[in-house]
Amino acid sequence: MSPEQELYDYFYAECLKLRPKSTFDYLPGEKEKVDYPIICVGNVSTLSSATKLRIGGTYTIDIDVWGTRKQRIDVAELTDKIYSLIKPGIIKTANYQFYAYFGNQQKQLSMDTSVPNTVYHRGALTLELKQF
Repeated sequence: MSPEQELYDYFYAECLKLRPKSTFDYLPGEKEKVDYPIICVGNVSTLSSATKLRIGGTYTIDIDVWGTRKQRIDVAELTDKIYSLIKPGIIKTANYQFYAYFGNQQKQLSMDTSVPNTVYHRGALTLELKQF
């Protein structure tokens, strides 16, 4: 399995532990019934690198937490719980090890009004990990 897929699977499984019925690999549509706050484990991107001995890279994964206009604290707390998954610094999957440099992590809490007459709170994480 590729390092991207293992990293994605790791975060998806960990998010399922936090919100078993509210973790998705896509952003549910307006008409879907969901139990907010929800977690959307999104894109993984790779910036490859190589040395004489091995090929590795830097991997970035996007994870969003969405909640209703009354769930700002819930969104903030859930976003922090997901962010804390990288606090040990090293993430081990079945075939790879990744290191999280804390200076490269991004966390943002914002209000989203892109859906007419609706306000959502959004926690956006962009986590960067290097394979070693």
